[in-house]
This record gives sequence, structure tokens and C-alpha cells, in this order.
Amino acid sequence: MPLLLPLLLALVVSVAAWIALYGCRQQWPKTSRREPVTVVVCARDEEDVLMECLFSLSDQTYPRELYSLLLVNHLSKDRTGELMELFAADARVPARVIHIREEDGELRGKVQALDTALRHVDTEFVLLTDADCTVPETWIERMMAGFHEDVAVVNSQVSVEDPHRPNSFLARMQHVLNRLFLALSAGYSTLQLPADQYHPRLRPFRLLLKHLRPSFNMGNNQGLRMSTYREIGGFRTVGPTLIEDVALVNRMIRETDKRIAVLIDPEAVVTTRPSRSFREFWRQTRRWASATKTFNATNSFLYAVVFLMRIAIPWSVLLFPLTGLAAFAIVVAAEVSLIRQADEILEDPIPARDLALHFPVQIAMNHLLLVALVFNWPVIWKGKVYRA
Repeated sequence: MPLLLPLLLALVVSVAAWIALYGCRQQWPKTSRREPVTVVVCARDEEDVLMECLFSLSDQTYPRELYSLLLVNHLSKDRTGELMELFAADARVPARVIHIREEDGELRGKVQALDTALRHVDTEFVLLTDADCTVPETWIERMMAGFHEDVAVVNSQVSVEDPHRPNSFLARMQHVLNRLFLALSAGYSTLQLPADQYHPRLRPFRLLLKHLRPSFNMGNNQGLRMSTYREIGGFRTVGPTLIEDVALVNRMIRETDKRIAVLIDPEAVVTTRPSRSFREFWRQTRRWASATKTFNATNSFLYAVVFLMRIAIPWSVLLFPLTGLAAFAIVVAAEVSLIRQADEILEDPIPARDLALHFPVQIAMNHLLLVALVFNWPVIWKGKVYRA
């Protein structure tokens, strides 16, 4: 059995990736929705990057009379709040600023800022991004196009770039990882479409595939339908969490019959900045790993298989070279094919060298995660220590 285990894990990972690949080929249909929308940006000590984000949000193709900005200064010790006020006073679009000066006893971290912001929203639709992000001029228009009548959440791709170090290794590795997981979610999101809109190769398996959901998402490129958000009780019913965006979306999946649209659209890609050091990269990875607690059973199983596969690959190659290398080749072929499918749609190919480096980096990071789980290492985020 140990001899065959790597191959079995590799086959599960491969099937999951190929399902997502064919799902990506069936793009989420777009609407021509033009309704009022609020764009929320929550920031804490982001004075160095904030203005670039706000200027990109104020220069959109979406009608200016139909959107406004809601800016939340969350416990900042620098000039973030002051810059928000200066921007709002002379902005091209309506802009409001909320200052949070004390911690909430129930909600911790960014979720406090998001909860506060969304309680001040008076539109049915909200778009969320972060202060260290910039958006294309078509962002609001393309994100709103994903809101069909039964869609509660719209997500799209996130690109990672370091403006100061264009060849940054950490930026390149985070960019590949984002592309992989968001391509998986985009592919699974199309499985919520009517069966006659499935890719022909997936239609025979529609009864099984409908259980897959786009559990992984990123809150810095996200849209919410507020009526559904309020229906589930908002962030306060999600409970304490370090991955508020993922927890909220998975609660919506569990408790409503609404759909989650994950777009692969080059005109809706948000650009963010990478972790500044390996330590910060590790801490973000550790935080993201805690998101699996909010997944449904099917997606939790798939994530566990991917995790185990990353652990098993080097040891199986050492102990059982033939089956180990075969398993590794199966996984590489499937993941690279999925990434290349997303590359083609986005018209933004990831360099082959970055794909090659991605696999050893992820193998190393998953071994670190295994050690963290065994020894119950805490999650350290924004200078604070949390138990995952």
C-alpha cells in the first residue's frame, strides 16, 4: 500500500485540477448590470501605498454617479486616517471616512473594520479591496457584470507584483500560487451553472460535480450582495477568524442557495504587493492554512489530499523512485495545465522558471505547515499572536 499511496494521491489531485481546467473553459456569463455600488477599503498603517489605491478607484469606467467609496481607518498609528480625509475632501467620486480607534471585544483584526464598514453601507452591492492594491479602470464594471440575480459573491484574480523589485522571488512565487488556487475556484464556480452549460466532458458527471464549490477566495478582489450578507448575520455570526473573507463566503455557501461567481477576466485583475520577507510569507501561509476549517466536506478533502501529496512527493521519490517520480509527473502535468489555461484567458503567461520553482517551494512550505500543526505553532499576524 505505501508503494501505491503516492500514485493514488496524485490521481486525486490530477482529477481535481482537470475538472477545474474544463470548468475554466466555460466562462462565467456576464450581465450588463448598472446599479449603485459601494467600494470599501479598510486600512491599518498603510500611508505608503494608500493613495495609489484610492486614485485607481476614483478613475473608473463605471458611471461616477453610481458608485461611492467608504474608507475605514482601522487603529492606524501613521498618517493613514489623515490621508483618507484629504482624499475624501477632494475626490472625484463621493467618499466617506470612518475612524476606528479601539479594539472590538468580539471581533479581532481586519474583520472588525469590515464589520463596521458594512454596517454603514446603504447599497445592495459592495466591492472590497485592500489599501496595498491597485485596480484597473474597468474593475467595478467587470465585477458588477458577475452579479446575476442568484449570485451572492463575485471574486476575480489577484496578481502579485513588487514595484520596487520587479524580479522579486517572493512576488513570483506568491503570484503562481494565487494563479493556481484562484483558477481552481474559478473552474469550480462554473459547476454551479445549469448542466447544459457545463463543458461537454464534464456533463456526464454533473450529479457528483455539483458538490464542488469555490471555497478559496481573496477578500482584496471581492464583491458581496448585502441582502445575503445580512441574511446570514454578517461577520459577527462567522465568529473569531483570521481569514474573514474565506469564512464569510463558505458560510454563505452552507446557509443559502446563492451562487459564488469566480471570474477569470483580465479587466478585473487586482494587483497587490508581495510579502516583504520570507518570515512574512510564512506567516501569511500559516494564516491561510487555517481557512480549511471553514470549507465544506468535499473541499476540505481535496485540500487535505493536496497537502498530503506535497508532503509525500519527496519521500516517495526517495523510497520508491519509480512510483514517486510517476506521481510527481502526474501532479506537475495537471497543475501546470490548469495554470496555463488561466494564463491563456488572462493573456498573462507565467514564466516557465517560476512554474518550475513553484513546486519545490510549495513542498517546503507544506512540510513547515506539517511541523506547525504537529507542534501547534500559533498564527502570528500584524504583530499579534493567535491560536489557529
